[in-house]
Amino acid sequence: MAYLTASQRAELQGELEQLSFRRANGRLKRMDPMGRMAYYRNAQNTGQWTTKHILSGLGTQVTLVEINLLKETEKPTRVRNEYTLAEVIVEATPDNRN
Repeated sequence: MAYLTASQRAELQGELEQLSFRRANGRLKRMDPMGRMAYYRNAQNTGQWTTKHILSGLGTQVTLVEINLLKETEKPTRVRNEYTLAEVIVEATPDNRN
């Protein structure tokens, strides 16, 4: 497989921004057979959860950033979380010079 160029990475980022987190995550899993998930919903910043995919066959790493919106429920003691995809970061791996 050939590495993604800068324009292809920008196109991928625009494509993923239109999807929900679940669809974007599934799309990234199917994109590259050599790819792997580095971490899933890692809390690196307050109020943000990040999931990172390293697509080594495409020379790209993709970070999906989610925010949590609390959802009201009938029971006041129950907390219901609703994660929303806030940002998609697509960058080249160090060995990708395209």
